[in-house]
Amino acid sequence: MKLTQLESTDRITNLLLSGSLDISGVKDVEMDFARLASGKRAVVVDFSGVTFIASLGMRMLLSAAKKLDSEGGRLILHSVPPLVETALETAGLTMVLPVVKDAPDAISLSQLQR
Repeated sequence: MKLTQLESTDRITNLLLSGSLDISGVKDVEMDFARLASGKRAVVVDFSGVTFIASLGMRMLLSAAKKLDSEGGRLILHSVPPLVETALETAGLTMVLPVVKDAPDAISLSQLQR
């Protein structure tokens, strides 16, 4: 699993995740993901390179989303492959974690006031 910070401003951080968010993948990125997902208004994550997500990966996302929510921010996923999106839907994460089609939609959503 690879985590790349694409851009960061005082209002938004854009990240790219690539690989498998399984036990090994989460170990590779969890600390950096948590650090980058703190103190920001919105964190937009490009999921186009994620090939698999396990429950541990879902827990990582949910933890980051809850932390951001408590700080007045939000975590938004975009470009999620169909199999990964199905896993997120089945787990009920799409009820609490916005999943949108592409980066422009994610950025638009991040700018809406909560």
